[in-house]
Amino acid sequence: MQILPPEGRMASARAGHGFVRTASLIRKARREATNSLLLDNGDFLCSNGSEAIPDPNWRRAHPMIRVMNHLGYDAATPGNHDFDHGLDYLTLIAEQARFPLVSANVLHAGSRRPVFAPHALLERRVHDRMGLPHVLHIGVIGFAPPNSLAGAAALETCDIVETAQRLVPRLRAGGADVVIALAHSGLGEASHRPGMENAAVPLAAIPGIDAIISGHSHQVFPGPDGPRGPEIDAERGQVHGKPVVSAGFWGSHLGLIDLALERTAGGWRVADARAELRAVLDARPIDGDGDGGSGTRRRLARADAGVARLASPAIRQAHSWFSRRIGRTRHHIHSFFALAGPSRAVQLVQQAQLSQVRRLIDAGRLPDLPILSSAAPFKAGGFGGPGNFTDIAPGPLSMAHLADIYPFPNQLALLHITGHDLRMWLERAASIFSRAQPGDPRPQILKPSRVPGYLYETVLGVEYEIDLSATALFAPDGGALDRGRAWTGRITGLRHNGRDVRDDDAFLMATNSFRAAGGGNYPGATQSQRIEIPAISMQDVLAAHIGAAGGPDLPLVAHWRLAPIGGARMRLRSAPAAMRARPHFGAGRLEPAGRDRDGYQLFDLIL
Repeated sequence: MQILPPEGRMASARAGHGFVRTASLIRKARREATNSLLLDNGDFLCSNGSEAIPDPNWRRAHPMIRVMNHLGYDAATPGNHDFDHGLDYLTLIAEQARFPLVSANVLHAGSRRPVFAPHALLERRVHDRMGLPHVLHIGVIGFAPPNSLAGAAALETCDIVETAQRLVPRLRAGGADVVIALAHSGLGEASHRPGMENAAVPLAAIPGIDAIISGHSHQVFPGPDGPRGPEIDAERGQVHGKPVVSAGFWGSHLGLIDLALERTAGGWRVADARAELRAVLDARPIDGDGDGGSGTRRRLARADAGVARLASPAIRQAHSWFSRRIGRTRHHIHSFFALAGPSRAVQLVQQAQLSQVRRLIDAGRLPDLPILSSAAPFKAGGFGGPGNFTDIAPGPLSMAHLADIYPFPNQLALLHITGHDLRMWLERAASIFSRAQPGDPRPQILKPSRVPGYLYETVLGVEYEIDLSATALFAPDGGALDRGRAWTGRITGLRHNGRDVRDDDAFLMATNSFRAAGGGNYPGATQSQRIEIPAISMQDVLAAHIGAAGGPDLPLVAHWRLAPIGGARMRLRSAPAAMRARPHFGAGRLEPAGRDRDGYQLFDLIL
C-alpha cells in the first residue's frame, strides 16, 4: 500500500514547483502501486494572497478542493493556516470535499466538541501479490499544532500526544487494521512535553500508529538535513521504527510511504515499511549561473495537464491580483543577511506594523504605551534552498513583492508585555543560533540547517546585542531548558530610548496572529496578554504602509547585532546573489567562503 501526502499547493504551470507539478508525481506513483491512498496533512488552503482575491465561486467550488476531488483524495486534516479565514469559511469549503476531513485535537471553545470528526475508518478493497482481493479497514486520525490557530477565541486545541494516546486505541477497537496519523506537526524534540508544537517524534512512539505524515515546519524528511537522534533512522525514513515523511512546503516534494502488510490470526500487521521523498526540483543548482545567480534548479516533474486546466482560472485571477502596483522603493530589499544583522525585508514588516498600531493609538483605541514591533525573515534559505531569499530591486512594488516579503495569510496582532516578557521573547529568538567558541579560528555554523530561519524574530524599537558565546535559555524549537545553573542568557545591553529595560517596564508589541497564538513557542504570547484590535491582514498592513505617499522611505535601523567574541568565525549560508549585496552589509565583517554542495554562497561573519 502506498500513501501519497504531497503537502502541495496551487501554483502556475510555469512555476518551479507547486501542486500543478506535484500532481504528475502523484499519477506516476499510483501507476507503480496496485493499492494506494492519497492523503494531505494540512495547509492545503494556504496560498499567497488567497484571502484578498475576490472569488464569487469559492462557495460552490473552491479551486483547491476541485483539484483535490479531481485527484481522488482519500482523507485530509486541516493545518493551522486552514483556519486563517475563519471557521465558517473552512466549514463551507469542507462541505465541497468528496473526502473526509479529520481533526482530533481542534475543538469548539467552551463545549469542547470536535470541529471535525477526530478520525475516519476507510474501507478499501485491496489485492495481494497473488491478485487475491481483501477488505482492509484503514484508520486515519488528524492533528493540528496546539495553540497556533488564528481563531483562538472560538477554538481550542489539545495536546497532540495525549489526544493520540486516548483516541488511537478507540480507533483500533473500532476495527482499524492500519492507523495512519496526519500530523500537521514537525519533527522536533524527542521527549514529549504538554502542548508541544512539533510533536511527530513522541507521536511515533505511541502503540497502534503505523505511519505518520508530518508537516507544518517545512522539513524535508527523510533527507540529509533532517532531524537526527537515536530514535530516528534517516536512511529508511523511520522514527521509533515507524515510517514518517515530511514533504517540504509549497508542493516541493511528494512523500511516499510503503507498507508491506501481512495477514495474521488477529488481523493484519506491518511486516515492513519504508518512506521516501520525490522532489519536484533537483536538489543541485544548475551549473554556470555565475556569482550573481540565485541557485536555479532543474525541474524533475512536468506540469499535470488536468490539474493545470482546473487551476487555470484561479491562476489567472491570482496573476492579475499579484500584478497590482502599490508603490515604489528606492532601496534594494533583501533577506540575504537577515540572520546576521538588520534586514530591510524584515524592517519593512516591522515599520508597517508600527504605523498601523500608531493609527490605532491616535484614534484612542489603545493605551499610550511605548510600541515595539517583532517580525521574522520568512525567506532565509533553509529547506527552500539557495533561491529561497527575498531579493527586490529598487523600482516599482507590486502585490507579488508583498507576497514575497510576507508569504503567509496572518493578521496583525498586539500583545501587552513587560520588560521581562520582551527579554524572554528575544532569548527564544536567539536560541536558533549555535554556540560560538571564542578564539577558535575555525568556521562555526551560525545556525543548524535543520532549524528554520523563519523562527528568528527581531524586535524594532529597542537596541540589544546577542552574545553567541553564552548558553541559550531555550532549545532551538523554543522548548524551555533547565536553568538551574543560573544561566544569564544571550541578550545583552537591552535598552529602550537609551535606558536599560527593566523587568516591570510595560510595552505594546506588534506581531502576527500566528506568533500571538503561540506559534514557534514564543514565551509571552498568551491570550491574557493579547489586546483585541480590528482584524486586518498583514498584507493589507503592508500595502497601506507602502502605498502611503507612493512608498515609504526605508532607512536601515541598526538596532541589534551579534556581539564581538574574540574574532570567532560564524558561517552563514546565503544566496549566490548575496555577493552583490555584501559591500552594503553594515553589521560586521563578512568574508566570502565559497559555495557548498547545495549551491549556497557561504560567508564567514567575523565576531
